[in-house]
Amino acid sequence: MNDNAPRFIQPALTGQTVELRPLQQEHARGLLDAAADGQLWDMKLTVVPGPDTVGDYRELGP
Repeated sequence: MNDNAPRFIQPALTGQTVELRPLQQEHARGLLDAAADGQLWDMKLTVVPGPDTVGDYRELGP
């Protein structure tokens, strides 16, 4: 990695009822659990990672 490359700050956004945090590897299991109610990754209208692609899903961001 280039030490002169810009670093992206990804803050957590916290409200009264929800907290949005950048995806981390430790979120993979929860993401799969949330999508497991009907194999949403097989639907053609959604972008939901499946068990084989959840690790790459987080890499799509900055």
